Amino acid sequence: MRILALSLPSLFLVPVSAPVAAAQPKEIHQTLPLDPKGEFSLTTFKGEVKLAAWDRSEVKLDARIEADPSCGDDAYQAERIKNTEIRIRSSPAAVQVSTEYPQQIPYGGEGCSSAPFVNYQISVPATAKVQVLDHKSKLQISNLRADLRVQTHKGQLDIRGLEGALNLETHKGTGRATFSKWAQASRFETHKGNLEIVVPKGAGINLDASLGRRGQLDSDLVGVQDRASSGRIQKALNGGGPELQLTTFKGTFRLVQG
Repeated sequence: MRILALSLPSLFLVPVSAPVAAAQPKEIHQTLPLDPKGEFSLTTFKGEVKLAAWDRSEVKLDARIEADPSCGDDAYQAERIKNTEIRIRSSPAAVQVSTEYPQQIPYGGEGCSSAPFVNYQISVPATAKVQVLDHKSKLQISNLRADLRVQTHKGQLDIRGLEGALNLETHKGTGRATFSKWAQASRFETHKGNLEIVVPKGAGINLDASLGRRGQLDSDLVGVQDRASSGRIQKALNGGGPELQLTTFKGTFRLVQG
């Protein structure tokens, strides 16, 4: 019996890597009780914050953590999202929220590292005190009737319908703060930012502006020069009232009537 050896053509298998899915966002949704006279604070780094007042005795928090595609591949970005957390401490008197990033690990040893964006949408009691500590987010805050404190390094600001006092500090942030009522002293300090302050028409103000060597104040209020630079300006506007303190080294303030 003859046994035939059949020669089969060789089959070469080329390994194919499965594509890595794009980094998926992570979402957090919480509703937390807060006394109408309580305090809310947010500490964040970059992204967007939309914070608005409502008539409920609670905080509604929606947060979305998204990849920053400027650095690293999908797998790297997905890991960064996975390890970014929203920390919440809550009691009826105070709610504290903070963005917690993991250690900045350079991608591929190339020296680039980029934290995810964190976008917040928040509702708080209208009469609660609010504090926002930020680095470079877009901040939109509206219709608060109590005091507001904001610190941002280079964020973009849009504050609307504020009835309480505002304490604002920024290095080079830009934007506008609009008051619907001028009833309490407020303070603005910037190193080289550009800020517009809108007060109700006819509001009585004690203005105290300290302008550095390259600081500037533009205004359409009676009693203030159209444009002033350097030095200190102290004026009682419209008969005087709660103090407005402005401090800058080389930034620009614009003070206008709404």
